[in-house]
Formats: sequence, structure tokens, C-alpha cells
Amino acid sequence: MAVSEDYGRVDFELILNIYNRLILEFSGGIIRDMQRCPKCNSEKLMHNVRIIDRGHNDWIKSLEVEVFTKPDAIFFKGSHREALEATICGKCGHTELTVTNPDKLYQAYLESQRNSI
Repeated sequence: MAVSEDYGRVDFELILNIYNRLILEFSGGIIRDMQRCPKCNSEKLMHNVRIIDRGHNDWIKSLEVEVFTKPDAIFFKGSHREALEATICGKCGHTELTVTNPDKLYQAYLESQRNSI
């Protein structure tokens, strides 16, 4: 009987994919620390891919996020910037962005919360 044979088959790739997603979700992990894509379970991950931002005259720099430590100041807001990097799956294209130095960015954010009115 074909139906019972289908129920007996174990899809190990699906189980591993679910397992990786659960580990990612419950560990607070991020894709840049993983060896497999959380979406398709592929090992074709490209880590630390630079994301560029083009300015005037085609000037290239890394794309950044910015936090002001003194957000209510008119001048000298205390800008703190960190570059974004991507981890991209070479099979399905799933992409996650991470900040290169999250601790410093978070410290600047905490300072901004203390300094805001």
C-alpha cells in the first residue's frame, strides 16, 4: 500500500531544517554564527558580505546604522555609527543583516536614552 509506505519514510533534511530553526529561535543565535541556512538548510552561506552605499560622484562606503548619544542637542549630537554586514544563503537567497560591533552601538543607545528629555 503506497500510503503506508509514505508515512514510514523519514525526511531527515526536513527534520534537520526544523531543528536548526528551533536552535536559532531558542538560543537567540544569528545566521552569521550558523553553518547552515535556517530557511533551506543549505551549507552555501556567505558570511561577512559588505553592503555598500554609493554617495555623490559614485563614492563608495559601507552601509551604516547611526545612533545619537545626545538626540535632543541641536549641534554635536554624539553620532555613533557601525557598519552593516550581510550573511547570504547561496541557494535560496535568505539574507540577514548584522552590525559589526553591536556592543558599542548598544552602549551609545543606552546613553541616548539617559540623555533624552
